[in-house]
Amino acid sequence: MHIHNFSIVENSTFSDKLVNQVTLGTGYFLQTFNDRNQNFDTQGTGLNLGLTGLLAAGATKIQVSGFDYTGATPPLGRTDVTGHVTDTLHWTLGHHSLKLGGEYRHANLNVGYYTNGRGSFTFDGSRGPWTTADCNSLGFAASSSCSALKSVADFLNGQPSNGSQATILRNNPQRVYLINTVDGYVQDSWQILPQLTLNYGARWSYPGVVKDDRNSLYNFDPSFAGSFRPIPLYNRNLMNFAPRVGFSFQPFSGTSNTVIRGAYGWFYDQPTVGQFVYNSIGNTGATGIYSNPAGSSPVFAPSVTNITFNPGQPIFPTTLSSSTLVGAFSIQKDYRAGYLQNFNLNIEQQLAKNTLLTIAYVGSVGRHLALVRDINQPRGPVAAGAPSNSTRPYFNAYPTLLAINQVQSGGTSNFNSFQLSLRQAPWHGVSATAYYTWGRAMDFTSTYTTPMNSYNLAADYGPSTFDVRNTFTGFANWELPQFSHYLPRITKGYSVKALYLFSGGNPINILAGTDISKTSEGKDRANQVAGVPVFAGRTVTTGTTTHTYQYLTKTAFVSPSATCACYGNVSRDSVYGPGFGDIDLSFFKVTPITERVKAELRAEIYNIANQANFANPSGTVTSSSFGTLTQTRNGSSAPGLGQGEPRNIQFALKLSF
Repeated sequence: MHIHNFSIVENSTFSDKLVNQVTLGTGYFLQTFNDRNQNFDTQGTGLNLGLTGLLAAGATKIQVSGFDYTGATPPLGRTDVTGHVTDTLHWTLGHHSLKLGGEYRHANLNVGYYTNGRGSFTFDGSRGPWTTADCNSLGFAASSSCSALKSVADFLNGQPSNGSQATILRNNPQRVYLINTVDGYVQDSWQILPQLTLNYGARWSYPGVVKDDRNSLYNFDPSFAGSFRPIPLYNRNLMNFAPRVGFSFQPFSGTSNTVIRGAYGWFYDQPTVGQFVYNSIGNTGATGIYSNPAGSSPVFAPSVTNITFNPGQPIFPTTLSSSTLVGAFSIQKDYRAGYLQNFNLNIEQQLAKNTLLTIAYVGSVGRHLALVRDINQPRGPVAAGAPSNSTRPYFNAYPTLLAINQVQSGGTSNFNSFQLSLRQAPWHGVSATAYYTWGRAMDFTSTYTTPMNSYNLAADYGPSTFDVRNTFTGFANWELPQFSHYLPRITKGYSVKALYLFSGGNPINILAGTDISKTSEGKDRANQVAGVPVFAGRTVTTGTTTHTYQYLTKTAFVSPSATCACYGNVSRDSVYGPGFGDIDLSFFKVTPITERVKAELRAEIYNIANQANFANPSGTVTSSSFGTLTQTRNGSSAPGLGQGEPRNIQFALKLSF
């Protein structure tokens, strides 16, 4: 990874009341990924994938359910070069402080993501004759072990799953994406009265329309003859006006002990090129706008079903024919930038000379947020003898298209919170700050992925993936007084510092783990069993060398019947994972050696209470580790250093001169 930034700033002072600043800047970002070992020759084993060039050597992505997978990282890379011109003018005019300006920004993104470039296969035990075998009759008391064995059997028999379809990327996905954005704003801070200040203004944003340097992008548009429309990919929008207003008011004249502040603002989001370029959802849809099957050299990702590996026999087509089944990618024609309306009201009260209390309400609502829907999602199981994608709504017009993932601007969100802070300025050597927040974040989706049911987006409305209801955090510092007038180098310079954070858990999405709905989306949720407690109370299971903690009751959730072609009754993100708690304590001793040299000795104790902080468990009911706490919050199965990790102590000595 390489990052470089360069800027030139020119300041012009026309008078003591009029100042202008012009900034010319550019940024460079380079990032590449690939498997560390690219020597494995998949095709040499007899698996004919038709790979050439950059992708000829390296491991194919093969996932056997219950095990780690091969081919984790195909070639991925991007080079971003961004340049901008920004101008800001400050003008003081009586009781007004005006600020106005604008910016032009040009982004050049050279992206080549070869996702599934070496092929992708999943084996889940759903193909062979053992699929319906009873686990008990096979001698397995645990269904998870039986499921893993069936998956291995499918792998040995060369029969990948149809639920997570076998797919591969064909041709060159590398493109240079271009986007130009323009912004302008005007703002005024008006001192109406000594006790009242009003801030107001407006901003206009033009987020641009994404295109590429050779005009080789095509958007799926069923209203267009031939279905794939060349650029522009979507309509431009010139009506992105964003007002803002805020105030600060001291209600009691002659004293500044109480201040009331409030603000409201409208903020447009800059659409990221990434949501159009790379969106690997895994539902047979194209991974980005570059991989639509159109143009003179189309990038396409054929998917195959009901295959069995045979040595030397081609698995995927190498050219796009009229019968090749592929996914597509679409951008809503009237797609527009999403926006947030942020608002807050707070009261700040000085309790004592050195103590400040703030009580606040902070909230926001989001509209026209980006989301992805499969507009060609199957409407149920396929009838016997019918084509595999015959229940897709566009089958009659486009019989070779599988999932069509469309980026839309129809998402909404809302956030409400109560916030409390108490600040203690230094008093007899003690200073501290404490923050408490109760918050609730809700949305239709927190990531660029399809919902459980693209025809019923409301079924996915629920807590945001990052929702945390309660958070308490802060710090404290105590500068100890000198113990004695004698030996000052030894008796003074001591301090104790503490950092603390306590919070509730993040949501867990309870998934069925199988394609019960027959939609190939992979987002089916489970059914909750009435009368069974959801939480297991961290039941301890003792193994030969490790202890595991069962956080969720395994019998509290089940997959819907395999023949129902229905959706589970569990709401999205309705169960919360384990909370977090951490107190870090530090002891400092600063000793002056000379006038210019001093030594600092510190002892730092992380997680002094040694509280166990676990990451969310798996929420997939078919997983052998469902509901089991196996990793710490930082994602490590082997605890180490870092916030919330098991208690550890470190010592340090620093010399300053």
